Amino acid sequence: LASATWRQMSRKASRPSAKRLRLDDGAWDDETDGQLRKLDWRSPIFSDVSVHVSYEGQPGSKTYHLHKQVISVGDNSSAYFRRLFTTSVGCSSTVSELVLPPTCAIAFEDALDFIYEDSKPTFTSMNAVALMKLGSFLMVKPLYAASAEWIEQNIMPDTALVICMQAHAVHFEKVR
Repeated sequence: LASATWRQMSRKASRPSAKRLRLDDGAWDDETDGQLRKLDWRSPIFSDVSVHVSYEGQPGSKTYHLHKQVISVGDNSSAYFRRLFTTSVGCSSTVSELVLPPTCAIAFEDALDFIYEDSKPTFTSMNAVALMKLGSFLMVKPLYAASAEWIEQNIMPDTALVICMQAHAVHFEKVR
């Protein structure tokens, strides 16, 4: 009886199915094919850490669903997150909370673009100091360096006051 049942099961398994894919077809229906070429902070797909960013002194926060490998490994990665994820306390961490000055919280998405996509932010006198502070706080040396370079090249009589005010707003003594 056992061998008869086995033969029936193996015959059923070897029957062609209606949705059989031939190896040379190359045709499959995958809705995400072509949509996910690399991980993106704007999409929660495959995210393994949530970062809550709140404004210093204000209620509420915005949550970003990020990817530990992207934000902690690579040329533009964050040594802050790398240390958080590799310490015995933070290695299993799936949630992190950052309390930032308002201008830094606003510029956080530009910093994420820099980390994820290696795209230099569009610096202005209103965001350069915040990005430099984020580069320092998150320990993203290339972001810090790019921000400092922009500030050095663009500090002029018409931008100096705004840059100094931004430095004061984010408590960043290095610029003042």
